[in-house]
Amino acid sequence: MKEHCIKHRSFLAILGVIAAVTSSLALVGCASTFRVSKDCYSSFLDSDEKRLYSMLCETEDFREIISAAAIQQDKKDSLYKALCKERSGEKVGNLYASFSEQEKDSLKLSFQTQGHDINYKPVEASGAARMSRLRENLQCPAQGY
Repeated sequence: MKEHCIKHRSFLAILGVIAAVTSSLALVGCASTFRVSKDCYSSFLDSDEKRLYSMLCETEDFREIISAAAIQQDKKDSLYKALCKERSGEKVGNLYASFSEQEKDSLKLSFQTQGHDINYKPVEASGAARMSRLRENLQCPAQGY
């Protein structure tokens, strides 16, 4: 009887570890949009960060990006409003999730055509690389964001 309880507890412990690992991977690995990078800055499109707003909206880059993308006009308008007017990453993510695969690909290509990298994190974004570049007195170009 005692041996059975030990096996049962071990089995439950293993299940608990598997559940914890699976849920953490699901949370970490499932971004609803994609990473946009330019001039040493990188962020997911559905981020609420001020720097993303500055990089895309204050510079008018996002107007050019969405105007060149093969997406329905009402979706373009909604996406621009969500990102640049309402500054709602959640709305951007929900809108992007409603896009067809062709619309998603077109939007990514449009970002690249306008000089942005997709799903790339610049080296300067990591702490060790940033410290190394500071020691060498090399800086990212000043862009105001």
